[in-house]
Amino acid sequence: ARKPMPRALMIVTVALAAYCLLDLAASALVAVIWRTRAVAPSHLPPATRARRLFLFRLAPAAAAAFLTFVVVMPAFVAFEPDQHGERGGPAVAALAIVASWQLALAATRAVRSARVTASVRRDLTRRAVSVNGQLLPHLTAVESPVPFVALVGVFRPQLIASTSVVDACDADELAMIAAHERGHLAGGDNLRRWVLGALPDMLAWSPIHDEIFDAWHHAS
Repeated sequence: ARKPMPRALMIVTVALAAYCLLDLAASALVAVIWRTRAVAPSHLPPATRARRLFLFRLAPAAAAAFLTFVVVMPAFVAFEPDQHGERGGPAVAALAIVASWQLALAATRAVRSARVTASVRRDLTRRAVSVNGQLLPHLTAVESPVPFVALVGVFRPQLIASTSVVDACDADELAMIAAHERGHLAGGDNLRRWVLGALPDMLAWSPIHDEIFDAWHHAS
Protein backbone atom coordinates (compact mmCIF):
# COMPACT_ATOMS: atom_id res chain seq x y z
CA ALA A 1 0.00 0.00 0.00
CA ARG A 2 1.17 3.48 -0.73
CA LYS A 3 2.14 5.68 2.17
CA PRO A 4 -0.41 8.40 3.02
CA MET A 5 0.45 11.89 1.89
CA PRO A 6 1.04 14.38 4.72
CA ARG A 7 -1.66 17.01 4.96
CA ALA A 8 0.76 19.87 4.31
CA LEU A 9 2.11 18.19 1.19
CA MET A 10 -1.43 17.53 -0.03
CA ILE A 11 -2.28 21.24 0.35
CA VAL A 12 0.86 22.31 -1.54
CA THR A 13 0.18 19.76 -4.29
CA VAL A 14 -3.40 20.92 -4.74
CA ALA A 15 -2.26 24.57 -4.76
CA LEU A 16 0.34 23.90 -7.45
CA ALA A 17 -2.13 21.93 -9.54
CA ALA A 18 -4.70 24.72 -9.23
CA TYR A 19 -2.10 27.31 -10.21
CA CYS A 20 -1.21 25.30 -13.30
CA LEU A 21 -4.83 24.99 -14.45
CA LEU A 22 -5.70 28.61 -13.69
CA ASP A 23 -2.55 29.86 -15.40
CA LEU A 24 -3.33 27.78 -18.49
CA ALA A 25 -6.84 29.21 -18.67
CA ALA A 26 -5.66 32.79 -18.07
CA SER A 27 -2.84 32.47 -20.62
CA ALA A 28 -5.28 31.19 -23.24
CA LEU A 29 -7.66 34.07 -22.52
CA VAL A 30 -4.86 36.63 -22.78
CA ALA A 31 -3.74 35.08 -26.07
CA VAL A 32 -7.26 35.40 -27.51
CA ILE A 33 -7.66 38.98 -26.30
CA TRP A 34 -4.25 39.93 -27.69
CA ARG A 35 -5.31 38.90 -31.19
CA THR A 36 -8.10 41.49 -31.08
CA ARG A 37 -5.44 44.27 -30.91
CA ALA A 38 -7.70 46.17 -28.51
CA VAL A 39 -5.37 46.14 -25.51
CA ALA A 40 -3.20 49.14 -26.34
CA PRO A 41 -4.37 50.91 -29.50
CA SER A 42 -1.90 53.21 -31.21
CA HIS A 43 -3.88 56.40 -30.53
CA LEU A 44 -3.11 56.15 -26.80
CA PRO A 45 -0.10 57.99 -25.34
CA PRO A 46 3.02 55.78 -25.23
CA ALA A 47 3.15 55.80 -21.42
CA THR A 48 -0.45 54.59 -21.23
CA ARG A 49 0.21 51.87 -23.79
CA ALA A 50 3.30 50.71 -21.92
CA ARG A 51 1.41 50.54 -18.62
CA ARG A 52 -1.49 48.64 -20.17
CA LEU A 53 0.80 46.18 -21.93
CA PHE A 54 2.77 45.50 -18.77
CA LEU A 55 -0.35 44.79 -16.71
CA PHE A 56 -1.87 42.74 -19.53
CA ARG A 57 1.22 40.55 -19.79
CA LEU A 58 1.34 40.22 -16.00
CA ALA A 59 -2.29 39.09 -15.86
CA PRO A 60 -2.01 35.28 -16.30
CA ALA A 61 0.53 34.67 -13.53
CA ALA A 62 -0.99 37.32 -11.24
CA ALA A 63 -4.56 36.04 -11.66
CA ALA A 64 -3.52 32.42 -11.20
CA ALA A 65 -1.53 33.22 -8.06
CA PHE A 66 -4.32 35.38 -6.60
CA LEU A 67 -7.04 32.77 -7.15
CA THR A 68 -4.82 29.98 -5.87
CA PHE A 69 -3.86 31.66 -2.61
CA VAL A 70 -7.09 33.58 -1.94
CA VAL A 71 -9.71 31.08 -3.15
CA VAL A 72 -8.43 27.56 -3.77
CA MET A 73 -6.11 27.03 -0.80
CA PRO A 74 -8.40 28.56 1.87
CA ALA A 75 -11.36 26.60 0.47
CA PHE A 76 -9.41 23.34 0.44
CA VAL A 77 -8.17 23.82 3.99
CA ALA A 78 -11.60 24.85 5.26
CA PHE A 79 -13.83 22.34 3.50
CA GLU A 80 -11.72 19.32 2.58
CA PRO A 81 -11.55 16.95 5.57
CA ASP A 82 -8.22 15.55 6.64
CA GLN A 83 -8.69 11.93 5.62
CA HIS A 84 -5.94 9.61 6.77
CA GLY A 85 -4.28 7.92 3.84
CA GLU A 86 -5.63 10.33 1.23
CA ARG A 87 -3.42 10.90 -1.80
CA GLY A 88 -3.67 13.09 -4.84
CA GLY A 89 -4.39 11.37 -8.14
CA PRO A 90 -1.94 11.20 -11.06
CA ALA A 91 -3.55 14.16 -12.84
CA VAL A 92 -3.15 16.38 -9.77
CA ALA A 93 0.44 15.21 -9.35
CA ALA A 94 1.23 15.88 -13.02
CA LEU A 95 -0.21 19.39 -12.86
CA ALA A 96 1.73 20.09 -9.67
CA ILE A 97 4.95 18.94 -11.33
CA VAL A 98 4.35 21.22 -14.33
CA ALA A 99 3.68 24.18 -12.02
CA SER A 100 6.82 23.43 -10.00
CA TRP A 101 8.82 23.30 -13.22
CA GLN A 102 7.40 26.67 -14.32
CA LEU A 103 8.18 28.32 -10.98
CA ALA A 104 11.69 26.86 -10.85
CA LEU A 105 12.51 28.04 -14.37
CA ALA A 106 11.10 31.50 -13.67
CA ALA A 107 13.18 31.80 -10.51
CA THR A 108 16.26 30.65 -12.43
CA ARG A 109 15.69 33.24 -15.15
CA ALA A 110 15.16 35.99 -12.59
CA VAL A 111 18.33 35.16 -10.66
CA ARG A 112 20.43 34.75 -13.80
CA SER A 113 19.21 38.04 -15.26
CA ALA A 114 19.88 39.95 -12.04
CA ARG A 115 23.37 38.43 -11.72
CA VAL A 116 24.31 39.18 -15.33
CA THR A 117 23.07 42.77 -14.99
CA ALA A 118 25.03 43.23 -11.76
CA SER A 119 28.14 41.81 -13.42
CA VAL A 120 27.82 44.18 -16.38
CA ARG A 121 27.33 47.10 -14.03
CA ARG A 122 30.45 46.21 -12.01
CA ASP A 123 32.49 45.81 -15.18
CA LEU A 124 31.38 49.19 -16.50
CA THR A 125 31.88 51.11 -13.27
CA ARG A 126 35.42 49.75 -12.98
CA ARG A 127 36.15 51.78 -16.11
CA ALA A 128 34.60 54.98 -14.79
CA VAL A 129 36.37 58.30 -15.46
CA SER A 130 35.79 61.83 -14.18
CA VAL A 131 33.51 64.17 -16.14
CA ASN A 132 32.08 67.62 -15.61
CA GLY A 133 29.36 66.98 -13.04
CA GLN A 134 27.69 70.28 -13.90
CA LEU A 135 26.83 68.99 -17.34
CA LEU A 136 25.07 65.80 -16.25
CA PRO A 137 24.76 65.10 -12.51
CA HIS A 138 24.54 61.49 -11.34
CA LEU A 139 26.23 60.29 -14.51
CA THR A 140 28.92 57.63 -14.53
CA ALA A 141 31.10 58.04 -17.61
CA VAL A 142 33.10 55.05 -18.76
CA GLU A 143 35.67 54.32 -21.39
CA SER A 144 34.04 52.20 -24.09
CA PRO A 145 34.74 51.55 -27.78
CA VAL A 146 30.98 51.68 -28.37
CA PRO A 147 29.05 54.94 -27.79
CA PHE A 148 26.08 54.32 -25.50
CA VAL A 149 23.87 55.74 -22.76
CA ALA A 150 21.93 53.38 -20.51
CA LEU A 151 20.30 52.85 -17.15
CA VAL A 152 22.07 49.76 -15.84
CA GLY A 153 20.63 47.79 -12.94
CA VAL A 154 17.37 46.20 -11.85
CA PHE A 155 16.42 47.67 -8.48
CA ARG A 156 18.58 50.81 -8.31
CA PRO A 157 19.52 51.61 -11.92
CA GLN A 158 22.62 53.69 -12.54
CA LEU A 159 22.97 56.12 -15.44
CA ILE A 160 26.09 55.17 -17.39
CA ALA A 161 27.40 56.68 -20.63
CA SER A 162 30.50 56.29 -22.72
CA THR A 163 32.94 59.18 -22.71
CA SER A 164 32.52 59.47 -26.49
CA VAL A 165 28.88 60.46 -25.99
CA VAL A 166 29.69 62.89 -23.18
CA ASP A 167 32.46 64.53 -25.22
CA ALA A 168 30.32 64.80 -28.37
CA CYS A 169 27.27 66.43 -26.73
CA ASP A 170 26.79 69.95 -25.44
CA ALA A 171 24.98 70.83 -22.21
CA ASP A 172 21.53 71.02 -23.80
CA GLU A 173 21.92 67.66 -25.52
CA LEU A 174 23.14 66.04 -22.31
CA ALA A 175 20.15 67.52 -20.48
CA MET A 176 17.80 65.92 -23.01
CA ILE A 177 19.60 62.61 -22.61
CA ALA A 178 19.20 62.85 -18.83
CA ALA A 179 15.49 63.68 -19.17
CA HIS A 180 14.97 60.68 -21.42
CA GLU A 181 16.66 58.32 -18.97
CA ARG A 182 14.79 59.86 -16.02
CA GLY A 183 11.60 58.90 -17.84
CA HIS A 184 12.71 55.28 -17.90
CA LEU A 185 13.66 55.52 -14.24
CA ALA A 186 10.32 57.04 -13.23
CA GLY A 187 8.48 54.35 -15.17
CA GLY A 188 10.45 51.57 -13.51
CA ASP A 189 11.27 50.18 -16.94
CA ASN A 190 14.33 48.20 -15.85
CA LEU A 191 12.39 46.46 -13.09
CA ARG A 192 9.45 45.84 -15.38
CA ARG A 193 11.71 44.35 -18.05
CA TRP A 194 13.18 42.03 -15.41
CA VAL A 195 9.70 40.97 -14.24
CA LEU A 196 8.44 40.34 -17.77
CA GLY A 197 11.47 38.18 -18.48
CA ALA A 198 10.79 35.90 -15.52
CA LEU A 199 7.03 35.35 -15.48
CA PRO A 200 6.07 31.80 -14.40
CA ASP A 201 3.27 31.17 -16.88
CA MET A 202 2.49 29.16 -19.98
CA LEU A 203 2.44 32.29 -22.12
CA ALA A 204 6.19 32.67 -21.62
CA TRP A 205 6.67 29.76 -24.05
CA SER A 206 4.43 31.27 -26.72
CA PRO A 207 5.35 33.68 -29.54
CA ILE A 208 2.65 35.94 -28.10
CA HIS A 209 4.95 36.66 -25.16
CA ASP A 210 7.55 38.08 -27.57
CA GLU A 211 4.89 40.11 -29.37
CA ILE A 212 3.59 41.68 -26.16
CA PHE A 213 7.11 42.24 -24.85
CA ASP A 214 8.21 43.94 -28.08
CA ALA A 215 5.09 46.16 -28.07
CA TRP A 216 5.79 47.12 -24.43
CA HIS A 217 9.45 47.81 -25.26
CA HIS A 218 8.57 50.17 -28.13
CA ALA A 219 5.88 51.93 -26.11
CA SER A 220 8.12 52.42 -23.08
